Amino acid sequence: MPKQALKEGIKCNNFQVCQRSMIRFILRCCATGLILLFFSHSGFGQKKAIPTEMGLNMGGCLYRGDVGNIRLTDTRPSAELFFRINPSPVVSLRIGALVGRFRGDETTSKDVFKQKRGAQFRTTAYEFNLRAEYNFRDYRSTRELSRACPYLFGGVGGALLRVDNPFTPTEYMPALVLPMGVGMKYTMSYNWNLGIEFGSRFTFSDRIDALADDPGNGKFGRANPFTRDMYYVFNVGLCYTFEWLNCPIKFSR
Repeated sequence: MPKQALKEGIKCNNFQVCQRSMIRFILRCCATGLILLFFSHSGFGQKKAIPTEMGLNMGGCLYRGDVGNIRLTDTRPSAELFFRINPSPVVSLRIGALVGRFRGDETTSKDVFKQKRGAQFRTTAYEFNLRAEYNFRDYRSTRELSRACPYLFGGVGGALLRVDNPFTPTEYMPALVLPMGVGMKYTMSYNWNLGIEFGSRFTFSDRIDALADDPGNGKFGRANPFTRDMYYVFNVGLCYTFEWLNCPIKFSR
């Protein structure tokens, strides 16, 4: 069998394995999220209204890793659809699906080593995340004078990454991500909320930029073995709030 055909077959098998693994991971996260949402709704009193939000975020992604330096000009667009419930005034649970792109380019770097290496890449991330948010105040309370509410968030998620660069074939890989960050919510009306947030995604991977710690690549093709790649997400979004009411159950005699 020719070497090129063998490489293509291995690449296809790797992609299929990554795809199946990612699908299983996303399904497990979905099931976990649905279970959490179910128990959150079931845990309220019979006449307790549950504030629930659905919204859309638009923003950008920025890469941080071995290739190049952090430059705002490398920011690429992102979009996220999310679903949030508020089981208490200070705690929120959220499920989100994000699509974002980020890039790196060393051809214009001022670092002599990086300019000599000339690494480039373009990555598209298809991410699913489940996270908790801690609100510093009840931003939906009518007794509060201010409608703005700062919050912290953290959680877990998975991403399917498509990595493109001019030197190697397109590569697909799954990655575990840990979303963490800060944000601000603002209540515009009873049903509409505005939000802005900044967060990081720790990936536990060193290949989202197509650069790895492989001695066979030579000194110009090796990544830092002591660090892992990550990317930042900046979002501005709008969400609509509605309420689910747990009605009392009637038992027939």
